[in-house]
Amino acid sequence: MLGAAASYADVLRVSAIPDEAPTELQRKFKPLGEYLEKETGLKVQFTPVSDYAAVVEGLAAKKIDLAWLGGFTFVQAK
Repeated sequence: MLGAAASYADVLRVSAIPDEAPTELQRKFKPLGEYLEKETGLKVQFTPVSDYAAVVEGLAAKKIDLAWLGGFTFVQAK
């Protein structure tokens, strides 16, 4: 959850298809998240999802800004 000091526009919300355990995805994402924060000046928040459709729905609903997708999930999102 975002604190009152951070506005919604100051956060880059990133997710990925759940092809591994959520804790493993977050561990692997950490270096990229730190890099993106440094380069963009935005707070980067990783949002784990329960299934592939949730990534597509999150992108469509603008609840996720950037996501790592597989081939089929990309076609669904497109």
